[in-house]
Amino acid sequence: MARNNIMDDVKICIAGRVPKAPLIFPIFFEAFVARQIGISFHDYSTRAPIIAQVWDYAIEHFDTDWAGLFIDDLIEYDMLGIETADGPDHPYAVTKYLPTDIGALDRLHIPSPKKDGRMPMLLEAQKRIRNRWGDRVVISKNVAAPFSGLTLLYGINDTMLMTCDAPDLLKKSMMFVEELAITWGRALIEGGTDIIWLGDCSASSRFISLDMYREFAMEPARRVISALKQAGGIVIYHAGENRLPFLVETAKLGADILSVEGGIDLAEVKNTLGPHMALSGNLDGIKEIWQSQPQDIEQRVRQLVRDVAIKGGVIVNTGEGIPEQTPAANVRAMIQGIRNAWPVAHAP
Repeated sequence: MARNNIMDDVKICIAGRVPKAPLIFPIFFEAFVARQIGISFHDYSTRAPIIAQVWDYAIEHFDTDWAGLFIDDLIEYDMLGIETADGPDHPYAVTKYLPTDIGALDRLHIPSPKKDGRMPMLLEAQKRIRNRWGDRVVISKNVAAPFSGLTLLYGINDTMLMTCDAPDLLKKSMMFVEELAITWGRALIEGGTDIIWLGDCSASSRFISLDMYREFAMEPARRVISALKQAGGIVIYHAGENRLPFLVETAKLGADILSVEGGIDLAEVKNTLGPHMALSGNLDGIKEIWQSQPQDIEQRVRQLVRDVAIKGGVIVNTGEGIPEQTPAANVRAMIQGIRNAWPVAHAP
């Protein structure tokens, strides 16, 4: 439901209140939409007009409130010496990482968002979306948080080994990826991005302990969030996290909104973190959306609206992506279920 001044509703949510209409921000949604209209993911991830076309369709036919340009994790990393590959229907992924030596790191430079790789293409895509929709939709783009950025350069295994075997190289590498995240995030904000989705899944409890998170991931992420907020952006922090001790810690980063994975009671998270930490979540995109039935989806989202979102500061959303194989009826049940529940729950 594209609507004028939608960012006012985002700010209301961040303030812990209930906007008059819900915010429909489906995440990692592009493969599903591209499949609906017969567009290959390769074309979507490499051509600005196609990106704009996909999101025009999503907004018009699925009633979304944003264009969430996730695409893949490598937009700002493509040109940094790693080797990547994609396919017609799957996103770019790393096929060969950098070696963990100081020489490889010293050869890197921060890419220019207006000149290098796919970064200019992405900036052009969001310009097209803004020209089409003005301030009636939110534009969001993901940026890799520093710790997860290290795993894009070196791979998860070598990054973990560096925490023990090469702490000086890790520290210098972290400074580089932190600067990269800030540079790319600022360019996106300058180019019209409303919300930076700061992705940090490699820093979740699936990979590291809470002590490791505090030692290696927390402060770099906090500095990036601070810099991007100072640049005028709004930041959602997403680690794909559903363990309460980690969520308590990530709530201290200073992000405007914290993304919560499925598998935990969102009411418990909200009660623990308090009214001033806005949340996004926490439907399970596989079990509760793809593999469910429309009537069950509608019941589940009504429950989240009634029990959690209506108390303020919550975007009802999936905790991770919606698989491209998901039936369109299920996606519509989620979105319209949220919209239909909202006025009832919000009535005085």
